[in-house]
Amino acid sequence: MSKYIVGYEVEFFYPVGALLLGVGMLMLGIAVFVARSLTGWHRMAPLFVGVYYVAMIPFQIVFFIIPNGEPSPILLGIWSIPWILLGYAIWSSASSFERLSTGGNVSTAGGNGK
Repeated sequence: MSKYIVGYEVEFFYPVGALLLGVGMLMLGIAVFVARSLTGWHRMAPLFVGVYYVAMIPFQIVFFIIPNGEPSPILLGIWSIPWILLGYAIWSSASSFERLSTGGNVSTAGGNGK
């Protein structure tokens, strides 16, 4: 029973989840880039996450999954670099929005601005 709970569903959901995450980040990256909702390199950060995934998958399949049956943990680990850049871009953008909003009377969610 524990093999079923831990093993088989992970084998199915992990690749599906990674595919949805990679394609979703690619779509988000394109939307952020086109909408220009972020400035500078921050605008490219979500796109880096999606593009790395799209570039990594064929490489993983040809050089690691077909010969060994397992993806390369190194390539998956390198994927954390675009994620770190995305996190920093969001954090620094949120900080700049916060600095802009403290200059005036900005209402909070649900507030009336008084």
